[in-house]
Amino acid sequence: MVPEKATLAGNFARVQLVVSEVIDGNRSSDRSSDLTRKVLYTSLNPDVVSVSRSGELLARGNGTTRVEVMVPGGGKAVQLIEVTVSGVTADPAIGFRQQISPILSKHGCNSGSCHAAQYGKGGFKLSVFGYNADFDRKAIIRERHQRRVSLVSPRESLFLRKPTMQVPHGGGHRLDQQSVDHDILVAWLLSGAALSSGKAHEVTRLEVFPKRRVGTVGTTQQLRVIAHYNDKTVRDVTAWAKYDSMDESILEVAPSGLITASGRGQAPVMIRFGSQADISMFVTPFATNARLDGWKNNNFVDELAAAKFRELGIEPSGLCDDATFLRRVTLDLIGTLPSPEMARAFIDSKVPDKRQRIIDELLGLTG
Repeated sequence: MVPEKATLAGNFARVQLVVSEVIDGNRSSDRSSDLTRKVLYTSLNPDVVSVSRSGELLARGNGTTRVEVMVPGGGKAVQLIEVTVSGVTADPAIGFRQQISPILSKHGCNSGSCHAAQYGKGGFKLSVFGYNADFDRKAIIRERHQRRVSLVSPRESLFLRKPTMQVPHGGGHRLDQQSVDHDILVAWLLSGAALSSGKAHEVTRLEVFPKRRVGTVGTTQQLRVIAHYNDKTVRDVTAWAKYDSMDESILEVAPSGLITASGRGQAPVMIRFGSQADISMFVTPFATNARLDGWKNNNFVDELAAAKFRELGIEPSGLCDDATFLRRVTLDLIGTLPSPEMARAFIDSKVPDKRQRIIDELLGLTG
């Protein structure tokens, strides 16, 4: 179970639980099955923290309680997680930099295909990926004579009515009225639409769990993302991070960070939040084992290749003939085909290490 204890600070704080199968006493095996969406969660005090079916904790009120995790039909708690919530107030201070800009990024509002296009969309322009928070805030609350927002009746703001499709919106439905993100936007407007809720701290790195996963086609895995800030604080940003599969023929990833293996091979998921990015690598082998009976390691590159062949369950092709090798190595190293004279000399040569010699020659390592 990650984390074993949860601390939530402030209104709307969220923490994503990740429940994994224990294999031979190892809780962090990259082959552990993800049970996050298969177990049942119960908050022992919903007034302090609520928990969704996907294992997401949401701060409701100050205090300490526990969340019970059970296997369906088992009738026995797998684990009790201690949860501490603090900083929840009736009038939360919401800052554009800290809370609003990540929401706009999450829902694609400040992407190049939406309001961060060169001339914006519908007369409304935002900075790309929210790099200029001050500009974005002013565009929302001051442009067009403040017609986009109503600080008195936030829910009637065009800023909220358009992405929820209460009025026509060229970008389509982006936000649910019953979502936590919608509640945060409303709270921001109610609190005065401030640029910052305190000293703004920069994200210095992201921590993703799990970093690596081995599974089969159909395997699912919930990610958990922690942001580390330059003031040494940390924050669970799983709900606000952006997820992109680098190969959709192998992996599909939902906005919630749920990965589904749809094909065989190896592919990463890129995770972005603020100015930082990280990846989680997913491997779905082609077979359970690979025969490398005739394989010989000639250098450290071969050692790495052999390890990858075994991991992916791929049997390497046999050695190519001399003509094919020469064509490939000259194209790779000098960008051209070998001359007829070079080809004849290489193919006719009986020197055992002629392949290594031609590599050194092409690299200029020999005279």
